[in-house]
Amino acid sequence: MSVNGINHGAVQDEYSSFDTWGEIDAGIVDLSTSGTKQFRFTVTGKNTASGGYSLTFDYIKLIPQ
Repeated sequence: MSVNGINHGAVQDEYSSFDTWGEIDAGIVDLSTSGTKQFRFTVTGKNTASGGYSLTFDYIKLIPQ
């Protein structure tokens, strides 16, 4: 994940052979300045067991620090 062009968190393998969900902690991002923030999630490859390239979110949780 990147926010305004700065990478945060580690590379994640989100593949699962069955329907499941989990939470990923992408770390702390400073959103203290005003204005629009661009969140970008980039698929860079795929698990060898996967049949395709896709990325799906149920939600993005932001927690004030």
